Amino acid sequence: MHIEVRQDKSTKRILIPTGIKLKSSEFTPKNGFTCKNHPNASAITAKAHKIPLFR
Repeated sequence: MHIEVRQDKSTKRILIPTGIKLKSSEFTPKNGFTCKNHPNASAITAKAHKIPLFR
């Protein structure tokens, strides 16, 4: 998984790796990011929310 960053009205993007690997059925963009349907969902969500860009 990566974080995609874009500037307003720009087609340029930067992809920042997170070190989190999930299937598309295991996460939702709700509240910035929420892991679901995974045995460690709460720990993964907490790790993702510690990344400064998710705050």
